[in-house]
Amino acid sequence: MAAGKSPRMQVLQLGTIQLAHDTWKSIGDVADIVVPKANGRAEFIAECRSGSLDGVKVAYRTFESFRITGRIDDELLSALPSSLRFICHNGAGYDQIDVAACTARGVRVSNTPTAVDEATADIHIFLLLGAMRNLAPTLSSIRAGHWRGLDGGPPLGHDPQGKTIGIVGMGGIGRTVARKAHAAFDMKVLYHNRNRLAPEVEAAAGHAVYVPTLDELLGSVDVVSINVPLNAHTRHLIGTAQFAQMKPGVVVINTARGAVIDEQALVDALASGHVAAAGLDVFEHEPQVHPELMKSDKALIVPHMGTSTVETETKMEVWAMENVRQAVLADTLKSIVPEQAGLKFYRLLRKTVGPTKQLTTTLANLLWTSPDTTATRPSAGTADQPSSPAPPVADSVHKQERRQQRQNHNNMASPPNQPALTPQFCFSTVVLRDFLRASRAIDDTITQHLNALVTPARAGFDPSSTAHRASSYSAYPPSSASLSAGPPPAACRAFRDALLFPAWQARDDLIQYCSRVADDAVAKDAEAAAQAAAQAAAAAAASGTLVDGDYATPPPPLPPPAEITERIDPYIKRKQYALVEPQANLLASLMRNEKGVESIVRARSWDVLQARCGGGAIAASPGEPGWEAALERWRKREGR
Repeated sequence: MAAGKSPRMQVLQLGTIQLAHDTWKSIGDVADIVVPKANGRAEFIAECRSGSLDGVKVAYRTFESFRITGRIDDELLSALPSSLRFICHNGAGYDQIDVAACTARGVRVSNTPTAVDEATADIHIFLLLGAMRNLAPTLSSIRAGHWRGLDGGPPLGHDPQGKTIGIVGMGGIGRTVARKAHAAFDMKVLYHNRNRLAPEVEAAAGHAVYVPTLDELLGSVDVVSINVPLNAHTRHLIGTAQFAQMKPGVVVINTARGAVIDEQALVDALASGHVAAAGLDVFEHEPQVHPELMKSDKALIVPHMGTSTVETETKMEVWAMENVRQAVLADTLKSIVPEQAGLKFYRLLRKTVGPTKQLTTTLANLLWTSPDTTATRPSAGTADQPSSPAPPVADSVHKQERRQQRQNHNNMASPPNQPALTPQFCFSTVVLRDFLRASRAIDDTITQHLNALVTPARAGFDPSSTAHRASSYSAYPPSSASLSAGPPPAACRAFRDALLFPAWQARDDLIQYCSRVADDAVAKDAEAAAQAAAQAAAAAAASGTLVDGDYATPPPPLPPPAEITERIDPYIKRKQYALVEPQANLLASLMRNEKGVESIVRARSWDVLQARCGGGAIAASPGEPGWEAALERWRKREGR
């Protein structure tokens, strides 16, 4: 590599390129392609841990690469290089990827959502027509030389015209199936979805009619059309109880994922005659097919051929490669998966949990405890377990009260002991700055993600209603048709209550304390300046000195604290003070003269603080021998 030239991005290729070779070659023009040597999951994990794949930022994967890597879960992600930031999946369905685990590690995932709609809907209509016409037994009997069969052929089928189709999952494929079924066969379209579609979308999808519950839909249609993604909430979405809700003689079509249907329950329903026929492109344990489905004359089956056309496979590869290119060149994705849509990703996201807890504890130890006295009011964030009876921070009433307290700056009862000006305290100013900045940056990301897992709704995060939704969650669990995915809600609530709420409480307590100290200092300075101005004006008036036609007067008093803080430091706009000093006047002076603590930190934090505070004021502390090494690590990280 030439001196001064930046290394090229590395892209990990998982799977074979079938059609879009020219497009993939163009990826090689902007990044280095890395192909693993492993042929199985254990080998692949070992190869990752050997360091041979270190440095890859983007991974391109195909559905078939599952045989090499297995499911992309937490175990695999922990072995993959920490530099990995994007997984670009070639396919609409991505149940082979644990999106929640990727999100927790700051890895963004993309798929190819609309590229597969037409082809998958076509095979869906083929299976629908074939199942309704009882074509399954004749396909094998004619090849065996028995024409329509030894017993005279299968029972007569049914015409699709005028029948009612029930779409379960009204995404791109579901809407395309609805449109084609209505246009080709004049079928009436009912649908059940997590959210109702807009009227114009319903009209374009065969004038589809929304049904609010899955049970109501199943009991009202002649054909059940499965089009939902596979996740924790849709696995076995259709089982024995759901088959019992269906009309006798119903036809079931599945081109989504096999495990959405309990295959044994389907076998039983076919055997009993309650389900007249099934058209299946997907199976619960692919590539194995349930032996009873293999033998059944009522099951029209094809081996996952929904997207198997030259045009569609090419479109999918190109789409996935465009995601790769965008990730390499712009650090973004063309089509991020819905679970991550709207989330903001930061480099800190990989390290959200550990440092948040560590910083909270560090701040409590450094800022809420003086060298001589144990802290009288330790932060809630120092606890490793949730504090019991206190109401959640996100409770709307409680949060409103605390916001009012921050505005008044004087309602904080029994403030903590102020720590002495020691080296570890000066270093803690850097910790505090990083904590406040990091906690603000990751708040929206982590709360939106966890709240989406805790509650049925995936809409925007509303902090004021978090506690209410969490408390009412058990009373209103997600329906069996919910399309959301993630860890168990109880685990998410425990994580949020044990870590996030204490961290928020600690941060807000610190901000309140910083605000009170700094604003008091500025107010005192403003009062002193006003007194000095009055004295100077009186002296000038007594001497009769004029300047520009007026009596000489000193500069006007300092503006209100809010104006000062907003002018000198953008981080202080929201009371994110990066320095807490026991000497309030010194704090105000530093903030005014150095244009904010952020400037102090950027300008060789330790040297500036030492110079401003005086060598005698900053004394070494035998109780904290590691503070110098910690500060040095920070300096190296910041390039000081």
